[in-house]
Parts: sequence; structure tokens; C-alpha cells
Amino acid sequence: MIRSMKHLRGDDIAATDGTLGDVHDFFFDDHSWKLRYLVIDTGNWLPGRRVLVSPEAIGRVDGDGDKVAVALSKDDIKNSPSIHTDEPVSRQFEIALADHFRWPYYWDQYASGVGVPPMIPSLQHAPATADVRGGGREDIKPQGDPNLRSATEVEGYHVAAQDGEIGHIDDFLVSDSDWTIRYIVVATRNWWPGKKVLIGPAWTRGIDWSQKKMLVDAKRETIKAAPEYESGMTLDETLERRIFEHYGKQPYWE
Repeated sequence: MIRSMKHLRGDDIAATDGTLGDVHDFFFDDHSWKLRYLVIDTGNWLPGRRVLVSPEAIGRVDGDGDKVAVALSKDDIKNSPSIHTDEPVSRQFEIALADHFRWPYYWDQYASGVGVPPMIPSLQHAPATADVRGGGREDIKPQGDPNLRSATEVEGYHVAAQDGEIGHIDDFLVSDSDWTIRYIVVATRNWWPGKKVLIGPAWTRGIDWSQKKMLVDAKRETIKAAPEYESGMTLDETLERRIFEHYGKQPYWE
């Protein structure tokens, strides 16, 4: 099922032995547009702490009950590394986190160059952080992974078509089968009131992170005529096919 990140935000996190907090934010990889972490606010249970949880741990999402079940105990979370969400997530921290939970290193999945290519380019992108495992200098200050982006930070970025700006990023829609971001929700009220449309990450010309702007490879009139999206609506294959046909793109499931 394709779910709204904005609607998932605030959902309770159900551990194997009780509720441990709620969803505060998401970190996604702007190279592959995969969700990498849920940022969990542990609230009154562990005041002042926020922890990262990989989608690997998600067992079930109850949209009606506003609850995300994870295959983790409260002790698993309590003893895990905590994160300052206003600081970059270093590769050292990710290694410590993965080792604690015994999760695979996602950055090793395509180390050989075989796998999913970048879905869109990033403009004025920072250089990638070197792998710190195995002989890396310990005196080097940990740097943030330049591919990890906060969903709440990117929401609000301007969106520009080939012939001018059309609105801003309002939300992200993610598939709960593989936790890939399938669509970016664009609110076009800056151009004509009220309408929201969906853009696939692969249909853009890149994101200029310094200007906080996403560039879409389509004309404004094409986007204006796209099927309208309403917050909370269910995306079925018929509607998705209409969207892909409108932009002249091949559906991802084919």
C-alpha cells in the first residue's frame, strides 16, 4: 500500500512489549529515494530522546489505528544510540545503530555497482562520505551522509516546471512493501488555488539543494492537467496508470 509520510507522522510506535513513542520524522536517501529511517520521539517514556528505526524493523502499519508495529522491544530502543536530529547522521552512527539492531548495512547493497541506479540527479551535491570501516582514520571528524534527507526539511521546497515555478513540495507517498518513495505531492496553490498533483521522483531534472528547489521535466500546462490528488485518498492501479499515461511514462510495476 502507498502511504502518506505526513499522515504517518505522529502515529504511535508499538513495540513487542508496549507503546514506546511516536513517529517524528523520516530520513530518506535522495540517491535511490528509499526510506532509510523513521525518527522516533520516545516522549514521556524516555523524555528528550529521539532514536532511528530502520524500515527493516517494521512489522505492520495500522492506518485505521494510527499505529506502526515494530519487531523491537522497549529495551532494544532504550539501549540504542540516540540521535540529535538537528545534526547530520554520520556513517559511524549508522554503523553503531546497525550493529546494535543487527540490521544489514544498506550502503553495501550496491557496492559492486549492480542494483538500482539513482532515480534523479542532485544539483550542487556535497561529496560523498568515505566508508569509515576497516582502517579509516579515527581522528577524522564524522561527517553527515550527504544522501540522507529529512522529509520535514524538504517539505516546502519550491517546485519548478520547464517554464516556471508551480508550487511547493507538500508530502511524500511511500510504498510500505519496499519503503520506496513513489510520488512527491506538489501543492500548486502558488500558481492556481487548491490543486495537488503527483510527480514521480524519476520524472524530475534534479533537486537544487542550495536553492531548495525541485526541477520537474514537464511543462506547467502538463502538470496543471494531471489527475488531481486529494490528501488521504487511496491510490489504486487504475489511478496510478492514469498518472503515468498522462506524463507519458512507463509504470514502475512494469
